[in-house]
Amino acid sequence: MSLLRIVQKSAKWSLSGHQAIGRMICSQTNTKYQVDRRKYQTINTSRDVLMGSHKQQKYEQFLSIPQREQIGNNESEMASLIRSTKCLLLCHSYNTLSLAVATELRSFGAEVDVKVIHNEHDFTIADEGDFDIIICPFLARRVPERIWSNKKRPCLIVHPGIPGDRGPASLEFAIKNKALHWGVTVLQAEEEFDRGPIWAYSMYPISDRNTTKTELYVSEVTENAVDTVLRAVAKFKQGDSPKPWQYGAVDIKGNLQPKIKKADRRIDWNQHASDVARLIRMFDTQPGAHGFLKGIDGEIRFFGAKETQPLLYCGDEMRDLLSSAEPGEPIGMKHNAILIKCGEDSSLWVSHLKSNKIPGVKDIKLPATMVYTRPLAEMNTLDYEDIWVERRDNVAYVHFDFYNGAMNVSQSQRLQTTLKNIKLQDDIHIVVLMGGKRFFSTGIHLNVIEQVDEPHIESYANIEAIDGVIKEYVQMEDKLVIACLQGNAGAGGCMMSAAADYTIAHKCVSLTPTYKNMNLYGSEYWTYFLPKKIGEEMALRLTSGTDSIMASEAYSIGLVDILLGRNRYELQDNLHRTVTAIWNSIDAGLFLHSKSRRSEKWYENLEEHRAAELHHMKKCFSDPAYHSARRNFVFH
Repeated sequence: MSLLRIVQKSAKWSLSGHQAIGRMICSQTNTKYQVDRRKYQTINTSRDVLMGSHKQQKYEQFLSIPQREQIGNNESEMASLIRSTKCLLLCHSYNTLSLAVATELRSFGAEVDVKVIHNEHDFTIADEGDFDIIICPFLARRVPERIWSNKKRPCLIVHPGIPGDRGPASLEFAIKNKALHWGVTVLQAEEEFDRGPIWAYSMYPISDRNTTKTELYVSEVTENAVDTVLRAVAKFKQGDSPKPWQYGAVDIKGNLQPKIKKADRRIDWNQHASDVARLIRMFDTQPGAHGFLKGIDGEIRFFGAKETQPLLYCGDEMRDLLSSAEPGEPIGMKHNAILIKCGEDSSLWVSHLKSNKIPGVKDIKLPATMVYTRPLAEMNTLDYEDIWVERRDNVAYVHFDFYNGAMNVSQSQRLQTTLKNIKLQDDIHIVVLMGGKRFFSTGIHLNVIEQVDEPHIESYANIEAIDGVIKEYVQMEDKLVIACLQGNAGAGGCMMSAAADYTIAHKCVSLTPTYKNMNLYGSEYWTYFLPKKIGEEMALRLTSGTDSIMASEAYSIGLVDILLGRNRYELQDNLHRTVTAIWNSIDAGLFLHSKSRRSEKWYENLEEHRAAELHHMKKCFSDPAYHSARRNFVFH
C-alpha cells in the first residue's frame, strides 16, 4: 500500500487528512525541480513547493546577461546568514510585494518591523530603532539623507527594473518596448535615484505578452523581488559590499527612462488595436490611458483591454458594422464590455471606463456599459469571455477572470449558471475553480455598488448572488471541487476557496481572510466552512483582524492545502498532474460517497449559517461605517 493510501485510510476526511494528503503529494513530487527558463536556472528545494518546466520563447538578449549571483550553497546556508537580522521595511503601503518580502524574511529567521510611511515624520522610526538593515520594497518618497548615508546600516531600494534601468516608469517602458525579459534590482539608496551600487538582481522572462503593468508587478516582480532581497541581505551579513556600476558593463543593460507625461498616455484610435491595447496595458490599473469616444464629451480613461480576433466575428453584419464605423467609435457590447473600432479595421474590447465628465456617472472605474450608456448591438462573438471552461480528461477548469476580481450580480449569476451546467455532466469528476490571473476573487463589486442609487440594496443582492455561486459547487456531490488560486484572494475569494474540497495556491499569492476592512460581518458560508478548515480559534483570529497573509502562511494553518510553484506559470504547468494526483491519492468512491450522504439536516444547517450571515450583512449594509469604508476604497 502506498504512503498516500495509508494517509488517506487513516485521515477519514478530517482537516488533518486533507493537509496530510496535500503535504504528501508535495513531498513525493518535489524531489528537486529545475525550472529551465532559457538558462534562467533556479533550483528550489524548499519544502512543499512544486515547480516544473515552463515553456519559454528564445531570448537572445536575455541570455547575454548574467541572471543572478549565487549566495551560499543551499537554502539552509542562506537561512544561517539571514537568521536574527534586524530588518526595517519602509513602504508606501503594505502591498503584496511588501507583505511577501516581510513574510519570507521572517521565514528565514529575520526579525522584521514594517512601517508604512505617510509623511516625513514617519522616517524617525529608522533613527530610534536598533536595526541592522533598512529595506524599501515599495516606497514613493525620497529617503532622507541621514538614513541612506549611514553605511554601517545600509538602506536598500527594490527597483522593478533590470540593472541600469532608472526612473519611476520601469514597467511601463518594459511593456511599451515589448521587452522579452525584465528584472528586479536591489541597490543601495543614494542621493541620485536608482543610481546606487547594486547588492543583487534577478532576471525573468515576460511570458505573458498581454500582461498589464499591475499583473507584471504582482506576479513576476513580486516573486523575483523576494528572492533578490534575500540574496542582498545574505550578502550584507557575510560582509560583502554592493557592486558599483557604470553603463557599458556586461550586466548593465538598462537606461534612464524619461518621466511619463499625460500626453504619453493619450490614445490614438487610428492606430492598430494591438498598439492601443499595449498603451492601455501600460497604465492598467493606474492611472489609465485616456482618450475620447465618439458620442461622449470629455476625456475617458480605459482599462481591461483585449484585442479581437477578426475571424471569430459572427456573420457579415458584424463585419460590415466594423468596416463602416470610425476609429474611436463603439460598435458593440458583450458582458458589459464594449467593442471599439481602431485603425486598419481592427477593434478592441474594453471592459472598464472611468470619467468625471459624464452627468450621473461617478469618477470611479465602472463596467464600460455603465459609463457608455448609448444603445449598442449585443455581439455573440467568441473572442471575448470573462467566464469560460476548459475540459481535460474528466476535469473541468472553470475560469472567471473578472477585472480586479470583483463579481457583480450579473457576473455571479452567469458563473452560477456555468457551474449548474457542469453539475449535470456525469463524465466530469473534478471541477477546478480557476478565478482570474491577478485575482481569484475579491467578492462583491464595490464600484458598481457605489454607482447605483441604492447601494444597500445592491450590496445585499450582490452577496446573495455570490452565495448562490458557492451553493452551486457545494452541492456537487459526485465531483471533487478544487479552488486554484492563480492570483490573490480578497475576503470573498478567500471564503469561496474555503468552501471547496481542496485549495491550491502558488507561493506569491496573498489572501485576506477578513471582512473588517469594509466593516462587514461577511457571508459566503464562512461561519461554517472556515472553522471546519482551520479551526474555530484560528478562524476567529483571522476574521477579527485586518491583515492579509501570504500563501505560505495560509498553508501552515490549513487554509491552503497545497503550495504549487512560486508563480502562476509554474502552478499552471503542474496543475493537471497535481489535480490528478489528488484524485488518485484518495479513495474517490469513498470520498464522493461521503459527499453524497450529506443529509437534508446537513444542508439545513448550512442554510442556517447563510441566513445568519445575511442577517448580519443586512445590518452592515445600512451602517454608515460600511458606506464610508467603501467610498474611501473606491475613490482612493
